[in-house]
Amino acid sequence: MDTLKTCAEALLDAERRLRELVGVAATQGQYENTVQITEWAKTVGTLARCAQDQATQNAMIAPATPPKAVSHLADTAPPTPATGRASARVRRRDYPRFYRRGEHLVKVGWSKTERAEYEHKAPRRVIDALAAAIARRSGNGKLFTAEELFPLNDPQDASEIPAYQAYVALAWLKSAALVKQHGRRGYSTKKGANVTDGASALWAGLPEQET
Repeated sequence: MDTLKTCAEALLDAERRLRELVGVAATQGQYENTVQITEWAKTVGTLARCAQDQATQNAMIAPATPPKAVSHLADTAPPTPATGRASARVRRRDYPRFYRRGEHLVKVGWSKTERAEYEHKAPRRVIDALAAAIARRSGNGKLFTAEELFPLNDPQDASEIPAYQAYVALAWLKSAALVKQHGRRGYSTKKGANVTDGASALWAGLPEQET
């Protein structure tokens, strides 16, 4: 067993759970808790990626197995493709990730076709516009669809916000559990949740990247 790899996976699971609790705290109006839990999630996420890096380095410098051992293990080792699939699952679970870069929300995703990371960005004001639109549609916990929300209008000049930016903001609110998706039926928020205040608290707790 690769204990460092197992530790990394456990830490990633803990980070995901903490991110879910950030959304729970925000929907319940526990904004100080939102910031605190976000800080813990950031710390655990950093530890997880350190463990991943260390496991990768150890695998690269591992001493060669003696010929006899290789012959013996060849009959008992699991097939290589299974290991590859496990690595792919770990990679997919790491995405999407969200950061704050200046006044922009950054979504980091993973492209299956390109086998590489990609970024989508949306200005902070898109989040404000989306939160306001959701607040108008989600009274009493009723379902709403993206089609009912979009297109959004930029609060600065009333111009139409590009759809991809609106979806970046929606994906972030969903990942933070401030908005819940119900398959193709649409989305909902917790009854009584203050979406605008919750989004502001989540924004304040987002990990920052240098511009």
